[in-house]
Order: sequence, then C-alpha cells, then structure tokens
Amino acid sequence: MSIGNRTTDWILAVLLIIVMIVSGVGVYYSSAIIGELDELSTSQAQDYANLLAAITSSGATTEDLLEALLDAISALNVSLPLVVIASASPTSGYIPLTVSFKAVPIGGTPPYSFEWDFDDETATSSERNPTHNYTTAGTYTTTVTVTDSEQGTAVDSLTITATSAEELVVFSLWSGAEEQNFEQVLDSFTDTTGISVRHIGYTTEELLITVPTQLRAGVAIADVIIAPWPSWILNLAGEGYLTRVDDLIDTTKFPQTYLDPVTANNRIWATPFKVSGKPGFWYRKSFFTNNSLTIPTTYEEFKTLLATMQTIPGVEAPIASGNGVGWPLSDTTEAFIIGLGGYQLQLDLIFGDEQFNSTVVKDVFQELADLLQAGYFSVPDDFAAQVARVWDGTYGIYFQGSFITAFEPFASNLDDVGFFPLPETTGVTGAVDYAIIPALTDHPIEAGQLMEFLASAEAQEIMVGLGGFLAPNIDVPDSAYLPLDLEALQFMRTVTVVPDLDDAVGGAFQQAFWNQLKLLWVDPTTDLDALLQTLQDAWTSPAF
Repeated sequence: MSIGNRTTDWILAVLLIIVMIVSGVGVYYSSAIIGELDELSTSQAQDYANLLAAITSSGATTEDLLEALLDAISALNVSLPLVVIASASPTSGYIPLTVSFKAVPIGGTPPYSFEWDFDDETATSSERNPTHNYTTAGTYTTTVTVTDSEQGTAVDSLTITATSAEELVVFSLWSGAEEQNFEQVLDSFTDTTGISVRHIGYTTEELLITVPTQLRAGVAIADVIIAPWPSWILNLAGEGYLTRVDDLIDTTKFPQTYLDPVTANNRIWATPFKVSGKPGFWYRKSFFTNNSLTIPTTYEEFKTLLATMQTIPGVEAPIASGNGVGWPLSDTTEAFIIGLGGYQLQLDLIFGDEQFNSTVVKDVFQELADLLQAGYFSVPDDFAAQVARVWDGTYGIYFQGSFITAFEPFASNLDDVGFFPLPETTGVTGAVDYAIIPALTDHPIEAGQLMEFLASAEAQEIMVGLGGFLAPNIDVPDSAYLPLDLEALQFMRTVTVVPDLDDAVGGAFQQAFWNQLKLLWVDPTTDLDALLQTLQDAWTSPAF
C-alpha cells in the first residue's frame, strides 16, 4: 500500500471518527476502526472515499452519513466490536411528549434484535426505531439493548425530560391534617397528568375577601378555588367571574340537593368535592367509661349529662366551643335550631319562610342562652386546639363536623372516639365544599382537567379514605370509609340533611350571624330581641 493510498485510508478513518464522535460513539471505538482500516486495500478505500463524497454532496444528515459509512464497513467485511448508538427527538418537552427513538448498531454479527426500556413502567419495544408517548412529568433514562446473532450485546441510554406545561394554583380553607390529605389527592392528579399543583390555604376572612377583590381587579391568581359558600359562589358567577362546570362533570353522579345550591340560569357553576357532615357531639369513649357517663337519648337526658360532666374534677366546661371568628359557633347554633325546632325550621330560615324574630326562633335562642349562662360552654378558642382539650378531659364533648377525626389526637386514636347526635333531632347540616374555576384563569384547559378529577370517584375516594369527610359522588363505595366516618354517614342517612344556614344565605348575613353569636357567647344575657332583629335585617334571599 503506497503512502498516498494510506493517506486516503487515514482520511477516511478520520472522517468516520468525526462522524462517530458527533453521533456519540467513544474514542475507544474509533481507535478500533483505525486498526481495521490499516488492512484495507487501496481500491476498497477508494470506493469508500467515493461513497463518502457522494453522500456529502447530497446534503445528507450526520445520521444518514453515519449509516452509509457503517453499511460500507459491513460490505468490506471489517470485524468490529458491537456498539449501539441511540438517538431521540425531541429529548425534552411538555407532556404529553411524543419521542421518536432510533438505534444504530455498529459491528458485531448481524442480524440484530432490539429491546427498548422507556423507564415509565410501560411495555418495552422490540422495534429498532420506536415512537413513545410520555404522559407523566419526570426525568426518564431510556435504554436500548441490541443483541447480535452471536449473542453479543451492547447498550446505550438517553435522558428524556418530560415536564408539565404549567403549575396550577388552588385556594382553599384547609390547613394541617386536612391540607395534608388534600395534597395527596393533588399528588395523584399530578402523577396521572404530569400537571403540578400548588395549594394555598387561607383563613375564612381571607378567602371571602381576597378572591372577589382579585377577580374584580381582573386578576386570577388561583386556577381552582374550593369554598363551602353557595351564595358567594353564585354571586361571583352572576358577576361573570366563573366558568360553568356542567360540561366538565357527570352530573348524574351527584345528588341534586348538592347541585341545586350552585345552579343558576340552568348552569352549574361549581363541583361538589367533599361533604363535611355535622352529625353531632364528639367525645372520647374512655372519658365516658371512666366517669360512668352514658349517651343521652332524649333532650332532658342531654341536659342531665351536661350537669353531670360539670361536676367531674378537671372539667372546665362540658362543651368545647370553636374559635372566636364565629364560624364553629354557627354550626353549634344550627344544631340546636334543627334539634329543637326541626329541620324544616332551618330550611324556612334559609329561604325566608320564617322570620328570625319569630317566637319559635327566639325559643331556640333562649334555650341556648340558658345553657351558656349555666356555664356549659367553654370560652371559644382555636377549633383544632379544642380537640386536644376534649382528649385530655378539659372539656367533655365538642360539636363539630366529621372532619374533626382528621385532627390529632383524635386521628391517631379513632378507636377511642365516638359521636352522638343532639337527641331527638330530625336533621343535620351537610356543608359541601365546592370547586370553582375563575373565568380569568390563564390555564383553562389544565384547570378543567383538575376539575374533572376532583369530581371523580377516584379523587373523592382518596379523600374519604384518609378520614374526616364524606363523598358527594355516589360511586364512592362504603368500603372506602374509615369505620367512624361510615358510622357518621349511616346516621346521616336516617335523618334529613339540610344546607348550612349561614353558608347558604351568605353575604352580609353570614358575617352578621357570626358577630351576633360571638356576642351571645360573651354575654348570654344580651337582649335576644335585638340580636334576632339584627339577623332578620341582615337576611337576604339566597342566590339559588
């Protein structure tokens, strides 16, 4: 072989090395090729150089050039070690991300077989050049294994990054254990769709004020908002700030009583996500056992129970009172309205068929005032902190929604937790937490996906399975509930479930209701006629 011909060989080798390095093959492999090319004849090298020139002049891609060179090497019967070069396009992007993969085997002994592992728990592929769809955000190491006819193998891998297009923001009233449970639902949504979600918890006053203020300013920081106030929701809808949801959810999966409060102009503006049933008074079973207390079955037995608990050493008050903003006090008050006046009285007050300054309503408030004067209710404090005080025997019982079982120390000791309704009651309130979509959201498609998920039995089963809540979706089975929650649900099926009074009326009435109850708790001797007249003056017809 002349010097000139060896020069041609080396030029060809260098060109091949360049192509292979650009394509991802290591220098070790290029060195092996140089050794083989030293043995090529002048005519073979010339043929190879001519082929290279033809490919180059045609404007072929690097990948085309590499394949042509490899085909030429195969024709020369050059024995090279088996290597596979993997490529992909694109290697990153937003989900759903469709990626085209390609495998180029070099050396070894054809024919080849291929196996692709896409690192997302889907089936592998035996195609040489497969296409794969990534539906969940994440970073994936995709691997191809090539096997030749002599059972030699070579492996190459690629990194594929699939990301969600946007991050959704959800506002709600939840914190602590309730927030942690909800975030598990959101994590499931993200795992399924690849859309990340950030939850922000607000206080009642913050959510009531902040959201309307933002929307009226033309801003929607949240993509989805969860709130328990039907009238507030319909007022926002009436101002054009919400997106209808009846084309996003299967309305046949929800009781009509949950949909009616958020329906206006034949359109549904919110999705029922969970129900906070308020079945009665919660207590520690061992406290009752240790103090020989029994569950009352009549209202007179209930008052006897309160008087008995008041005499137990260490008990500061028989009944714990929720915090001082007025909201938990309203739940307790409504229990007495329903228990002493009947569930129909609650409905009549909501819809204006009964006046707050009527005799029947005053009788209920007078009974409540008498219990307060007797010292049967504690000073209002943070509703979660009161759970611990019931547990340690500072207070005997606590009227709250079923969500109380999600709070410590109840949550870790459910076998020692029980509840009983206000004796002889004919109904209970069931406060529904509704999800809404602001019309100004920057991510309407993704927000719609989250709304569909929150409405599903899958999402609601996760929530109720963690304890403390009931599902409005009728497809959630009884088996999804913790035993104590199921007990509450089964009791609620025996009575009439009615809307929460202040949530249903909403607006200025809700704040007036809370303020007057705080006044009553502070001073049970307050003028009830004036208090009830204030409520009547604040009442407005609910939006539904």
